[in-house]
Amino acid sequence: MEPTPLELTQFRASSVAAGFAVTLDLQDMLRRSEECKLGIQDRGLPQDVRTEALKELRLINAQLALLGDLLAANGISA
Repeated sequence: MEPTPLELTQFRASSVAAGFAVTLDLQDMLRRSEECKLGIQDRGLPQDVRTEALKELRLINAQLALLGDLLAANGISA
């Protein structure tokens, strides 16, 4: 069964919206990653704060790797 033109349009609009959401999340992860790097390098901060920054940076890196794998699986690569 072929989708109707309206269904195709709705699907395309949803895909564009999802792409925008991924882009915003990616920008946020990159911003947080840079903040974590600064926190890790700032020796004036307490050790526990620097440790938490390192944990968050590792989590962000894992999320970025997963996102890259998902995009590659869908044929999108750099």
